[in-house]
Amino acid sequence: MFYYVVSRPVLLATDNQFVANHQIFFGALSIILIILFLFYLLKVFQINLLTNPFTVKKILLFVVGYIAFQYSFRYLPFLLHAGISVNQSGIDTLAFSFPLADFIAGSIGAPLIEETLYRGVFFQLFFQKKARFRPMLLILTSGLAFGMMHMLAGFDWGNLIVYSAGGWILGAVRYYSADLKPSMLIHFLWNTFGFILH
Repeated sequence: MFYYVVSRPVLLATDNQFVANHQIFFGALSIILIILFLFYLLKVFQINLLTNPFTVKKILLFVVGYIAFQYSFRYLPFLLHAGISVNQSGIDTLAFSFPLADFIAGSIGAPLIEETLYRGVFFQLFFQKKARFRPMLLILTSGLAFGMMHMLAGFDWGNLIVYSAGGWILGAVRYYSADLKPSMLIHFLWNTFGFILH
């Protein structure tokens, strides 16, 4: 969602020479907006990223989660015959036209904001009580919300399942580690490697 909102004005202005000549300015402005929005969310919902150091359990959850995330995004599209999503096409266009803006929005902004929203705020707002089936419901609904958010630019069932599966993996890592950092790191690495290899 954040990526879509930040990148949309840039994508609409791909013919605008002013934007092309001032990528560093727009990149810096994006970073400032990301930081301000992130601090706002963290303060309002009292999420502290500096607590809970990495433990062996969190590192194992990160490794398993990253491998599962890789497989879900590499193989599910083939199994479901899902083409390239409209979301990914927009990212590709931005990467080609404005690589700095793409890196900032996709590799830095998206993991920070999306994980804070879907695995931080969402977990706190809707599922504060512990119950027998609550973890499964929490992971499924936050993952589905994550998948739906990636369908804002254009909906298709195959890609909804692919993005939701990624959200389920990130949600499980977040829930079982009781920390946002492992899911943020998985999301950051996936988007960054995608940017580098693109």
